[in-house]
Amino acid sequence: MQISTDCWKAARDSDTESKEAWLAAKRAEEQQAAREWAEQFDMPPLEGPERALDWGERSRHQLVTAAYSALVSEGFSVKFSVLNCFEGSGVAWRHPGRGRAPN
Repeated sequence: MQISTDCWKAARDSDTESKEAWLAAKRAEEQQAAREWAEQFDMPPLEGPERALDWGERSRHQLVTAAYSALVSEGFSVKFSVLNCFEGSGVAWRHPGRGRAPN
């Protein structure tokens, strides 16, 4: 049995407090992971309006780690792919467990 659109929307919109709490907890978890990652890989500090910095840290973490994973899973070498892709971007990539990537 399929729930009607109106019923689904009513159910979705009825419990905003728990959704907001879940979202806040999820964002805090992502923020902590992004800060630890930035510290581990010596990422430069972000600049900009205060309210955009948390979003920027989470986005940078998600973007760079996803790009690295995609490049590695496609079989490209770290030296060729990652360094060439991020050259000039301000990202000084360090391979996990190996220190700074070679030039």
